[in-house]
Amino acid sequence: MDHGHIIEQTKSVVTSIIKASDPELHYFRQNVRVHQMAKSDLLVREGETCNSIFFVNSGVFRSFLWADDVEVNTEFFFENSFAGAFTSFLLERKTVLNIQALEEATVTEIPKATLEALYQRDPAWYALGKYIFEREFIKKCQRESDFLKLSAKERYLSLVQQHPQIEERIPGYHIASFLGIKPESLSRIRSGRLT
Repeated sequence: MDHGHIIEQTKSVVTSIIKASDPELHYFRQNVRVHQMAKSDLLVREGETCNSIFFVNSGVFRSFLWADDVEVNTEFFFENSFAGAFTSFLLERKTVLNIQALEEATVTEIPKATLEALYQRDPAWYALGKYIFEREFIKKCQRESDFLKLSAKERYLSLVQQHPQIEERIPGYHIASFLGIKPESLSRIRSGRLT
């Protein structure tokens, strides 16, 4: 896919969130990078500091960490969403997360230096950061609440409702890990849903 087209797609999403002037949009276009990712490629790696936010133009990613030698999925990122190790990005600390492509994907990388320069050039750009981090905060709070209040089946149904294509695009064992259950438990939930 043409990089110029991908950057325009990202710019279109940005301008749906904020009102930005042409000089700043030009600066944005000049200072973001497009990456083509193969399945299984890592966008963010544990032990590194995440110095960029990524807009997912196509494809799907998972974030995961290691707990007692087991991979635990913490989030999925689909098209038209922003991905990153946000705590690492904000605090400039090494991350415990990995973010991995689950299929061929394209992302637009927005370096922290670019975002901060845009904040200085035009305070309207703060609204973009606010939008990204508020959405991430809401997702984290909702996930925490769901784990405390909902059964595994209810969490699964909520996930499918939010992302109807998830079962076709993400292997069941990754979904089970995200839900905090074993793959065989997910199979029972799915079979009960179909009857």
